[in-house]
Amino acid sequence: MTNRSEGRLENHQSGPPPDLSWKDCLATVLAFATAAGPVMAQPGAGTNAPIEGSDYASNEQLQPVAVITREDIETSGLTTLDELISDRSNYNDFGLYRPLSLGYRILVNGRYPAGALDLLPLSAVEHIEILNNNTATLNDGVADPGTINIVLRRDYEGFEVAALGGLPQASSGATGQASLLWGGGVGSGHLVVGVDSLHKGEIPGADRDYSRAKWSTGGHFADTAGVSVGGNTVFFRDRDDEDRTVVRARALGPCPPSLGYTGVLSNPAGASGEGCGFAYGNIWWNTERFKGKGVFTNFDYPLGDAASLYIDGRLAWADTTFRYAPSVGRFTIENPSEELLEAVGLDPDDGRTLTVSHRFVGHGNRDWTTDINEHDVTVGFQGKLKDNVRWDLSVNRYRHEEQETGNTFVSEDLAIEAIKKREYDLMNPRSTDPDHQAAIRRMALSMDRDEVVDITTVKAALQGTGFSLPGGNLQWTFGFEVENREEKDIMKHKDSDGKIYPLEDVLGSGGISYEGRRSRKSGFAEVQFPPLPDWTILLAAQLDDHDDVESTHALTVASTWRVNDMVMLHGSYQKGSSPPSLSDLHSMDAVTYPDICDTKIYTGPLTACDQTQIKTIYGSNSDLKPSKSKTWSLGGTAELGHLSLAAGWFRVESSDLPAWTAAQSIVDMEAQQGSSTLVTRQGGVITEIQNPLVNTGESRVSGFSLSGHADWNTDIVDPGLDVHWAYITESEYKVDGMVQPGDFPRHRVHATLRMSRGNVTAGWHTRTISGYDNNLGTGKFDPWVGHDLTLELRDVFDMEGLALQGGVLNLTNRGPSVDSGDPGNADTRLDSIRGRTFFLRAKLSW
Repeated sequence: MTNRSEGRLENHQSGPPPDLSWKDCLATVLAFATAAGPVMAQPGAGTNAPIEGSDYASNEQLQPVAVITREDIETSGLTTLDELISDRSNYNDFGLYRPLSLGYRILVNGRYPAGALDLLPLSAVEHIEILNNNTATLNDGVADPGTINIVLRRDYEGFEVAALGGLPQASSGATGQASLLWGGGVGSGHLVVGVDSLHKGEIPGADRDYSRAKWSTGGHFADTAGVSVGGNTVFFRDRDDEDRTVVRARALGPCPPSLGYTGVLSNPAGASGEGCGFAYGNIWWNTERFKGKGVFTNFDYPLGDAASLYIDGRLAWADTTFRYAPSVGRFTIENPSEELLEAVGLDPDDGRTLTVSHRFVGHGNRDWTTDINEHDVTVGFQGKLKDNVRWDLSVNRYRHEEQETGNTFVSEDLAIEAIKKREYDLMNPRSTDPDHQAAIRRMALSMDRDEVVDITTVKAALQGTGFSLPGGNLQWTFGFEVENREEKDIMKHKDSDGKIYPLEDVLGSGGISYEGRRSRKSGFAEVQFPPLPDWTILLAAQLDDHDDVESTHALTVASTWRVNDMVMLHGSYQKGSSPPSLSDLHSMDAVTYPDICDTKIYTGPLTACDQTQIKTIYGSNSDLKPSKSKTWSLGGTAELGHLSLAAGWFRVESSDLPAWTAAQSIVDMEAQQGSSTLVTRQGGVITEIQNPLVNTGESRVSGFSLSGHADWNTDIVDPGLDVHWAYITESEYKVDGMVQPGDFPRHRVHATLRMSRGNVTAGWHTRTISGYDNNLGTGKFDPWVGHDLTLELRDVFDMEGLALQGGVLNLTNRGPSVDSGDPGNADTRLDSIRGRTFFLRAKLSW
């Protein structure tokens, strides 16, 4: 995993989560996917299809709470599953009672996990099921969150040609997509084949008001946005008039705005004095440039009357490009030269240590390019035995490869050496002096990253009916699964001679490197029985044996009661454990650059603290134990003619989570205690934070949701209305018993009003999230409200099969909510990043 913070984001925390957020806390057991569903799913149906020809009743506990239909997908104006499911779900989604950002597991045809969502073409998807979020379930022995099932277009007949274009009102960020699809009979079987191509343009920070650099000439760093103290600023210890130790700052060398600097600004990182800032917000890109292609096929073939073969295959290729400002570093210079001391206004005979925040602009901007390849193939057989017992046996082969390259990084050790030898001109990084240019080439590093995820899984299950009860037949499922997983994510930084440098020595890059493998053997069983009419009980268990960590388990009890034809109640209890990830177990130290307020130096109001990115090293732990979790849920639905209502409540408690303490909490603790072995300072300025990973995380989250749907048929127009509200009532996350900072939108609302008449359908979509505090509690993000307007025309010009979909996303051109305490910190989500966007899609099928 690459962290492109100072590294990538200078006013945003990135890289591996340095502190588990509320989203991570919920990634336990909000609602697992049932063993019966994923294993026994029918290729032509969702995960809940009853066995054909049997007396199985459709299991109400396992029904989707929402379905994103093919029409929803085509009229969304979105280009990838990642946008449809992940990005937009941060605001809300197509009807999930609980927001998807709480975490979720994504399956394809109810069997195996999906790969990279931006590589699975939307043209291959028939519909998407949001499985019942209050249903007890199990999946692979891992305490997974709510489950989403992507159902592919297996039964399509004919040809389809489609193209989509999206154009933001502001410059940059245009998208384009094209697809071809064919489906038809092959012998007694059925084959679907498709190809897809996608392009998404980058959005430079300078092209959007919320991300471009802002400052006032001669102003304060605390009032800037998209500006770093790491232009050319020197920090040093001094004594004030009362003989107290203080940290002062000075701008080093020229600081001309014509070369990307801001000029001299006051109080860098909360220190007294002045510094030279750098306007990185005018260089970096908000989003990467993406080009992808894919081929997919689905094949079903009967093998007599009692069995059939199914094959799902997908190949995908993609290239991405991302840009950021030149590398920046904060490093210490001991015994600085007389020239350097004079440049910052100190006595040349003064031997004090200097800490420098310096932008290596002479090296040029940082550019990352990534080459991605992925394939995902499932081959399976299914059929029926005597006595209405159904069996399913399948093998899945998944492999994802990424090769990423980056340039213009800097070796900290070589940079300090060149500065001490006066070969590198610290005061003028754009110097054309031959010695300076030679030093740039000598200290420059490139990055090569090789990521591979390789998974082979064999899954088998039997499903059948048992004895009869007053409410109906008992239903059972049992089976096993064997998975071999190998993961590798290795990052290497090299100089021009091929010498490799440790990540801790690299300025301008961050991330993790790890390599590991795991073999898992799972057994699962589920029994569902109706003791009385309209009352169903589900009992499920799964045990997983891992070859590298302790075994894990999942236990579930759930029940539904249909009170009458209109009302149904349901509840569940789940208890389980989850193994630590391979990256948590095997990664080398990870380096990220979170924003930190140095509360030991700065003692004023936190709202005025100028946060600075500090190098933070996150360690792994090969002795991690499985985490534990419990979930309770209650809910009900009511069908009242044209109106349907649903309500749900849940509570999740997790313990022994692999966790890092928030980096800010480590600094705050040091300020309270006076010193800390986890915080390294030079000249009084923080240069590094150590953050070990331990099983001391615990969380408690609860919330509820309300949902309503209504539709009518009239002589003039057929209206429909969907409204969904999710509310998190309680959320607390601790590490080592200490409550961690952080907040999030507790209210989320999604409403859709549709009007249909003949071949025309219009839709108005509104998504809302409530405001929330920043991590320090020093500022607030305002609520965000977005509106989309869509229109669909079918059989255009009386041509059967010709359809047009178009509209406007983010109709009001609402930008991201901005932290009132830190104007450079914006809550950037999909629609707010792009701004008002017009789209048009054309489809011809025959």
